Amino acid sequence: MERRFFGEAVSLPGTDIDGALHMANRGTLVLDQVERFPQPAQYELLNFLDTGVFSRIGSPDLCEVDVKIVALTARDLKSASEGGLFLEQLYYRLSRLEFVLPRLADRADDVALLAQHFLTLCAARRPAPKGFDQLVMSLFKRYTWEGNVRELKNTVDSAALLASTKPSVEMDDLPHKLAEYYRENQNLFAKDILSTLAEEERKSRRFK
Repeated sequence: MERRFFGEAVSLPGTDIDGALHMANRGTLVLDQVERFPQPAQYELLNFLDTGVFSRIGSPDLCEVDVKIVALTARDLKSASEGGLFLEQLYYRLSRLEFVLPRLADRADDVALLAQHFLTLCAARRPAPKGFDQLVMSLFKRYTWEGNVRELKNTVDSAALLASTKPSVEMDDLPHKLAEYYRENQNLFAKDILSTLAEEERKSRRFK
């Protein structure tokens, strides 16, 4: 982790390896899943944020770069810092400007848009369905998506591969845990479909 982030000094002159901080000089460095940084890397990152300088691994020489840090996490870092799993001072340095996005499970309309977007991307690379069965979309909107957008993307990629010859992604194309979630909550999905059908009926009457 530290080597990728700070780089490494090599014995031969001119062959030092640049890390992410060097490569992001005068730009922005995005740190994804920062909660997974091991504690030594957390200390090094905190030191860099405090001083603006760092050393390559294996070198006493200090390097100075101009980098904006954007840290992404799916965890509550404040709770993690209070539990000793994340450096408290690093949390306060990173949370100077904080944006909190709602979970994907709380954004049902976004789920539908993102799922169709990912399916369109799949279709640009290989044969894939053009849409989703109504029951599948109802499931997508109600599912918990603990892995947020990544989990949705991976689910769509997998389903599109299995349903490559079909006009739409169906229930039997989905991963086992989504199918299990559906079986445990079938009553909810029956209500969703009845509601959708009723809405379509109202729209149909409106245009007659």
